[in-house]
Amino acid sequence: FYGSFLSICMPYTMCLYIFYKRKMYLFISSITFLGVLVSLTRSAWISFFIYSIIGIIYIIKSKNKNYIKNMMVLFLTLIIVFVLFYLSDTTSFLQRYLAILSDINNLYSENNDSLGSGRLIIWKAAIKILLQHPLLGCGPDAFLSELRTNHLDYLNNELLPTLNAYPDKVHNEYLQIATTIGIPALIIYLSFIILTVLNLLKHDLYKSKEKFILFLCLIGYLVQAFFNISTIGVAPIFYFLLGYSYNNSRKDFLYDKKNN
Repeated sequence: FYGSFLSICMPYTMCLYIFYKRKMYLFISSITFLGVLVSLTRSAWISFFIYSIIGIIYIIKSKNKNYIKNMMVLFLTLIIVFVLFYLSDTTSFLQRYLAILSDINNLYSENNDSLGSGRLIIWKAAIKILLQHPLLGCGPDAFLSELRTNHLDYLNNELLPTLNAYPDKVHNEYLQIATTIGIPALIIYLSFIILTVLNLLKHDLYKSKEKFILFLCLIGYLVQAFFNISTIGVAPIFYFLLGYSYNNSRKDFLYDKKNN
């Protein structure tokens, strides 16, 4: 949950330093990045990699020498933070890193149910339920109840031995929505996200740093959500950000269209 929260915050603090070069933002970015590492959340690591790549491409294409210089200072600082973290806690980091490599190597093997800390076998169970309840799902937050009611043998013989626990969530926000409240609900949710992102991209992001920052923060959350679950401590922040981004970009688009 902490990793999913930082997936929203990290792009914001990084961009503030690159665009405005205030030492405070460099310090905050360093502390936030340390939090991403310490959380040992692989979904947050993957999210960091994705929005960093997008940010690097954006900065290079902007051809702004100051932005490029600030970006290099920022990433050099983050490398130093990473080295210090690695030296202080080598075992924990290596275990998580090796787990990622192991999952990649075993992705196409026959016995791959334990991939992603058991996520794959949970997703398989979710798809079974989804195929039975495609329109309305099995009920809000009723994933485990559905397993106990209609898939007890699969729960006891497959899920429980692999996970050593009872799964109450799908550990994929999109599949969770489809499984518990139906495919139409997922389509509506994704439609709002797509419309918001498209509205942001309709603008020249090189002329609107604010919209690029909003875009990157959304990407940060959406990537990690593929491997994580929605939580009351983080989801409202994302929904606020999503609504603000849509309203902000929509108003500017209508204003530009009216003036033109």
